[in-house]
Amino acid sequence: MGADRARLVADRVEASATHALGVEARVAPSLEVGSIYRVRRGLRKEVFIVIDRDRSHVKGIWRDGEVEVRLVERLGQAVVPASPAIRSHAGRLKRLLSGAVSDEFVTKPAAAELGKRVDAMLRRAGGNHAVGLLLDRKALSLTEEECGRLPLAAWRVNYELLQDHAAGSRQRRARAAALVADFAAPLGVRARVALAEGVELGSLGADIAALFAPSSATRPDMASAANTLGAALVAAGLKRAGRLSLASRTPGWFAATSSRAAAYSVLSGGSPQAARQIDIGGLSLSAVDDLIDAGASVTASTIDGAVDVDDMQGVSWSTYIAARTRPDELTTDAVIALKFAGEAYRRYLRGDDDVAAAMPGLKLKDAMAARSIAKGDQPVEEAHDPLLRELADALKAGAAGSASAELLADSSTWGVLISKGVRASRDGGSQSEQYEDLFALHQAREALFSWNWARAQEIARDRLRGARREAVRDELLNLIACGLWLEDRPEPALAALDSALEGEYTEALLTNAAVVATELEHWSAIQRFVKIAREAPSSQQRAMAAERALLLWVNDDARIWADDDETIPEDILAALRPLIREQIPTERYLRIVRTLAIHDSNWLAAQPPGAFGRNAGSAAARIFQGRARGVEEFVAELSKELRTGLAEKWVEEERDSVVEAAVNILAEQNDEMGGAFFGLTLLKGGLPLEPRQRVPLTCFTVMSITQNINTDQGEPKDEFIDWVIGAKHALASLDEEDRRLLAPLVTLAGEELARTFARARTPQIDQAREVIIRVSAQLTGMPSWQINHEKVQEVMAPLSKFCSETWQVLHKVRPLISDRDLLHAIDELMGVASNLGAMAVKLR
Repeated sequence: MGADRARLVADRVEASATHALGVEARVAPSLEVGSIYRVRRGLRKEVFIVIDRDRSHVKGIWRDGEVEVRLVERLGQAVVPASPAIRSHAGRLKRLLSGAVSDEFVTKPAAAELGKRVDAMLRRAGGNHAVGLLLDRKALSLTEEECGRLPLAAWRVNYELLQDHAAGSRQRRARAAALVADFAAPLGVRARVALAEGVELGSLGADIAALFAPSSATRPDMASAANTLGAALVAAGLKRAGRLSLASRTPGWFAATSSRAAAYSVLSGGSPQAARQIDIGGLSLSAVDDLIDAGASVTASTIDGAVDVDDMQGVSWSTYIAARTRPDELTTDAVIALKFAGEAYRRYLRGDDDVAAAMPGLKLKDAMAARSIAKGDQPVEEAHDPLLRELADALKAGAAGSASAELLADSSTWGVLISKGVRASRDGGSQSEQYEDLFALHQAREALFSWNWARAQEIARDRLRGARREAVRDELLNLIACGLWLEDRPEPALAALDSALEGEYTEALLTNAAVVATELEHWSAIQRFVKIAREAPSSQQRAMAAERALLLWVNDDARIWADDDETIPEDILAALRPLIREQIPTERYLRIVRTLAIHDSNWLAAQPPGAFGRNAGSAAARIFQGRARGVEEFVAELSKELRTGLAEKWVEEERDSVVEAAVNILAEQNDEMGGAFFGLTLLKGGLPLEPRQRVPLTCFTVMSITQNINTDQGEPKDEFIDWVIGAKHALASLDEEDRRLLAPLVTLAGEELARTFARARTPQIDQAREVIIRVSAQLTGMPSWQINHEKVQEVMAPLSKFCSETWQVLHKVRPLISDRDLLHAIDELMGVASNLGAMAVKLR
């Protein structure tokens, strides 16, 4: 935070912080939806019912039915806490409508608004709130009829109410039978209830048996079965099938083949992570291959036998699974023994000659030719594979050769073909077009890097006539623009980039456009990037465009995020505002939200949590919205984050920046009360500080207060003496150089306090002396029975107390004094206070 901005913050604090000397940091208690509070609203406290909350804000209803969002920290303690027995939000609000809470808290207008809220929650898509209410039915004493009126499918209500009946009871069996017979219920739920409750399976049992009975089902058959039952089985608890233990009534075939339920789920598009391990017993080879390709973990622990695959004959299932899923773990001997030709070919290309024995003669011949080509050599012997022969011939011919569509179908050959200048054949179709795109980009870039800028533009323009993919055209235009810019022709360069920036584009294009635009008229370039920031398809591109617009406006990289008072144009602010909800790199997000906190504070301060999207509640969102709302909230959020012990480095840097700004203001303008309030806010806010920060901040703040106090009207608080004493003790934890620099500052602060207390107390001591002497003179020689002792006590008691307090405060500040003259003056004043106090006590 720069000094200018810090002064504005300090002024704002001074204007609204007449109570600042007594401000204490508070930690909000835990809140729950459905709790009731008494919250200050205007001049008095009123009932406030919490209906929603996030980490920093709550939404609530006042007695008059008005809905308002409030900060969590400003609520205090609940007068009617939410019931811990009710877990759902809808249930807790329903409790308030049930009459369980006094009308004093839930008025008719508030109840009407609560009713609307509950109705809206129950109607919400997905039915989660209605399910929550159903689960809380006992705590809310809901009847079966009331449960039946909830906006839920009948089977869902029956499934929950089933738990309300005793096991084996007639009512439970009747409800279970009705649920099994309900064709609207998921098949998996019906199956689970039937098996658990002992209901006759009937046709349902036949469906399940046919689906899970051991068979050599083909891949299409399994996919069909999965679509019929897979999702329901997952919902019914079979998601983690492997060695699943079901109820004792579960038929043996069901438990034995439960792993197949997980297989069905994966093969129908489910997550392979849902199943810890799938036993492949009874599955076909194609199904096993599909499971492995889907990323599922498979095992063959329950089956024996072998499988024939390609050149591998009679391989055990466990070995085959290892070869498919963990080929690198196979030894060379295992690869040879298995005749695992595919793995041997890959290893041979990497230089392992020993695996040659695993490949038949023609396969080995091709492997030798492929290895020679990969090294950039011509094969010694002609390859058996016709495509390998064509590849060798094309590389030998170089720029005079061409590659067929069949050869280009293997994109792993493209790199070596392009490096030799081989073009695609004219009849190659889409593969040839893509190859030619890459060929032109490579050639144009090489020309650019060779400083042949005109040739680079020529190649790129030539390919623009045939390139159809937008990403390729954009990059070709980017290369043309780069060549033009290097020729010192920024106008046509930016025109080329403008064409590329239509539709989709990359951050590289935005960067280049920013570089070129800085050489042109800035405002038109700014408008260009503001438009991109509104229309770009990705959050990354919008953020980068908005930053580039700001960079052009500032026109000085060192001042982009400076805390100055210049007003950023509304167009740029409008481009930055939507980015507070985007998932963009941390550094960029911090720069953007910091800029809004400084230059658009009113807007940022007013944003609800939802405006921050997934960033809501993050340290950056909380801290910089706090900064926008004022220094007190800024300090509170910084303190909260730093106290976790997990704060990121940028949080500490923000703390260091604001402390440095405060110290600079206090040091340069200690005759302004705004700086004093700024320092007080940091110290009172409980901001965790390093000793090297706390000592100067404390001393400069105390000196600023003492120099700005009118001692005719008041004096510093005693706690300031404690602060300076604490600063003096903190000197011991500093290194020698810091201690040498800061020790005089502690002395200055202590002596300023002593002088201020002396200036404030001396006139009062003089007044006390006059009163005591006058009363003493009046009482001298007067008989005791004529003295109104009660009146004397009334006059002398406060004087005695004042003299005692004066002596105590001066005695407390005395160890901070080094100046001999000041020490002598303080000792004299303490002596006077002591003597006057003794006289006052005697007269009493």
